[in-house]
Amino acid sequence: MNKYLIIACLSLLLAAGILYNKVERQKVEIERLDTNIEAINSEAVRFRTKAGKDAETVQVLSLKRDELELFNSRLTKQVDDLRIKLRDVKAAHTIETVTRVDTVVVTEKTDVPNQYKFSYDDNWNKISGVVSPDSTKLEFSSTDTLDVISHVKQKRFLFFRIGKPKIRTTVTNQNPKSTIHVQFSTEL
Repeated sequence: MNKYLIIACLSLLLAAGILYNKVERQKVEIERLDTNIEAINSEAVRFRTKAGKDAETVQVLSLKRDELELFNSRLTKQVDDLRIKLRDVKAAHTIETVTRVDTVVVTEKTDVPNQYKFSYDDNWNKISGVVSPDSTKLEFSSTDTLDVISHVKQKRFLFFRIGKPKIRTTVTNQNPKSTIHVQFSTEL
């Protein structure tokens, strides 16, 4: 009789441990999904750094690999094209830059009649062209340096950190004539 009672208690204790573990895993999953909902509903914050550079910060999604495959198949295909295994990816970001150069350039007449040349050059952009009555030849090149920094932000009260830390991604662009927009940021 004592033997059956001990076996019943041990199996009951084992079942309670398994159920407790399952509930804890579900709490973590619910917290991850809540953070993702908050990240999807939040907007990117655009600001200027102390040096005057354009920057933008967004809250990071926390996705599982199968969710990334379902949610962003283009990024998954790009990782596959780079011959990187998806399980080795820790974070992925999709960033878009838009370059806008508003300037008046001096045109100069060439030796060829009715043909004009123009050029503009700075540290990041180079634009040159030749305009003739029947065609226009335009050359444009732009160089952008993007610094992508993922960091943790947590609310503070006095000197105590409270709440769950939020992973944020800040992207800084070195080209002053370009603006950035972080379209997608996830942590795996």
